[in-house]
Amino acid sequence: MRGPTPVSVPAASTGQRLRNTLPVLCGLASVSSAALYETVIETKYGSVQCYPAFNSSHTGNLTHWKDITVWKGIPFAATTRGANRPWNQTLDARNWGPVCPSATIKDNAYTINEDSNSTDAKLPVIMWSYPTKSTTADPPFDSGDITNKKIVFINYNYRTGPFGWLAHSELSEKFENIHANIETFGDDPNQITVQGQSAGSAATQHILYSNLTQGLIVGAIIKCSVRDPHDPLCTSLTEAYTPLEDALTDGNTYLSNLEMSSIAEARNLNIEALISSATSITRENTIMFKAVLDYYAMPDTYLNILMKGLAHDVPVITGNNKDENGATYGLDISLAEYLQDLNETYSGGWIDRSLALYPANDSTTASGAYNSMFTDRSKLGTWLWTQMWYTAKISPATVKPWTAEDYAIAKNMNDYWASFINTRNPNTQAEGAVHWPAVNTSKLVQHVGDGWGQIPIAWSEKVELFEDWFATLVAY
Repeated sequence: MRGPTPVSVPAASTGQRLRNTLPVLCGLASVSSAALYETVIETKYGSVQCYPAFNSSHTGNLTHWKDITVWKGIPFAATTRGANRPWNQTLDARNWGPVCPSATIKDNAYTINEDSNSTDAKLPVIMWSYPTKSTTADPPFDSGDITNKKIVFINYNYRTGPFGWLAHSELSEKFENIHANIETFGDDPNQITVQGQSAGSAATQHILYSNLTQGLIVGAIIKCSVRDPHDPLCTSLTEAYTPLEDALTDGNTYLSNLEMSSIAEARNLNIEALISSATSITRENTIMFKAVLDYYAMPDTYLNILMKGLAHDVPVITGNNKDENGATYGLDISLAEYLQDLNETYSGGWIDRSLALYPANDSTTASGAYNSMFTDRSKLGTWLWTQMWYTAKISPATVKPWTAEDYAIAKNMNDYWASFINTRNPNTQAEGAVHWPAVNTSKLVQHVGDGWGQIPIAWSEKVELFEDWFATLVAY
């Protein structure tokens, strides 16, 4: 395979089920499943007691539910209150750890969770980054389906807002913990694939790009968020970043708002004060904490990373979820709102070209045209990203009840994911699934979910519209 393959991932209600827990280590130990439940794992930082992931027969696609072991709430970094590792007594890993700030107002420990399927072999590992407003404990991200395929699933909790992205001269510090400890769970530290959705996709993208993770991963599954660096959505969605100089200025402003002179003093404040000092009545005066272009953890702009081939040379699968990145399920806007958005987004002749290809004359057609425009824009933007990627690289690149159709889709997607995690090719172990070819210059993407196989990105005229428009914009 050569270059990453774009994919349209099904909506959340029909998508892959992964266990979203506070950083969970999901690994396999080289002993039988019954003994594994009773085994205490010795890590670099302390001992951990594991537990069965399921205590009754599972109604989904699980055929080995009795063999899946889980470790929850394993500390992997220091909290703002002090050391979080090592620990002195055996860690009881049956419950999720605390949720990070910004998700809920609770404690702020960094924890990892792991699900594992008992085997004698060292198994490949998938590290999952959860989406915005989620936590590692959210039920929609149950890792049973992927661990059922003898893959270790690791989920970690992380901070957002000022707790995760604050830049200040007093702060400078590092994924290495998983690589260093995963072998103690019987897993393969040289077979770690990273995966994420929404904000988790942005995190996965940064892991793929960062110099700090060189040699630590063998592949990436980015479910959304990568796009042509010329697309202005790069500046407003989860992958947006701030230059270091601006981020440091924001950090100083933030401490000033707190009426604190140092980070050490700020650590003594409560969470409510820390959150309120970043917000304002107007968006213009609100400090928007995001990733920082520091030329250290983030080596360069998105455009330069792609053009210079600075990212890890590993296989990648990427694409877009339905009704995301601008498109919205059940959207209901007026014709006036649609026209206002067009005028705010485009200018001059671009407005007329857009209206000609995405016409509307009432609320129903305006909502449909709006969603169609953003869907096509996202699909094309991701495909254009793949063109820059594979020319610079040599490697490929709300809970609802589940129905039989959901499980069928989940099985196909997990077959693709498991095959990619094991072999860096989604086809080699996906029996019966529609072939998923590697990206090339053909303007085609792989459609999955309510249909399977290669489809055009959009009408050729619509593709040309966005290609021409992107070419006039400054790259991010």
